[in-house]
Amino acid sequence: MVSLIGQKVVFYVSGGPLAGQTVELASRMTAAGIDLSVVAPAAAQEWFSLRHLQLVGAVGVAEQWRAPSADELVVIQSGAAGGEGSDDLPPALELSADAPNCRGVIVLTEKGGRGISLPAVAVDRQLIIESSQSVELLPVVESTALLSALAKLLTPPRLAGLKVMVTAGPTLEDIDPVRFIGNRSSGKMGYAVATAAWQAGAQVQLISGPVNLPAPFGVTVQRVRSAEEMLQAVEAG
Repeated sequence: MVSLIGQKVVFYVSGGPLAGQTVELASRMTAAGIDLSVVAPAAAQEWFSLRHLQLVGAVGVAEQWRAPSADELVVIQSGAAGGEGSDDLPPALELSADAPNCRGVIVLTEKGGRGISLPAVAVDRQLIIESSQSVELLPVVESTALLSALAKLLTPPRLAGLKVMVTAGPTLEDIDPVRFIGNRSSGKMGYAVATAAWQAGAQVQLISGPVNLPAPFGVTVQRVRSAEEMLQAVEAG
């Protein structure tokens, strides 16, 4: 993952229950070294206080939408598409579109929320997960996914257009219903390689043995147990 230290991020927060995660996400971003500014209109402040954001290290806290500068990244946190908080989303997107050199835009929404169409000028700089016309909104499952997505926007897309397959973790060979033979691989290196390849623009398939690691955001994960299953998965491609 590229360093996020000193990177400038504007965090637009809309209303709705998702705003309850604002302080946690802001805390993780500042802990990663991000120079964070937060814009939170009155509707969002029903879910947290601006003082809390200052306490976790946000360097600028405001209530009015502003256009981002050329050296900033944008994170927009909204309610589900068409739901509570979604009315605040278009102004934030329009402001991002008005900054042609804005470094990138990520939209956070309720898990499973999708289908918001962006202005054409914003689409080129949006973190597109599936389609160039309709944006797959980033579900906020954990802040690690957000930090990984921010790193992707900062990583040169050297692997764009390539498909990358990574194997990771141990394999376990059953002896009987109780016992098995395995190894001590943690899978951490393979998971890190898969994440780095995704951030560099590749389409990544991760074939993973049994590990105690969360699936990397943006990466297709196939779980296997034995060496034979891993071999079959690799050969199937």
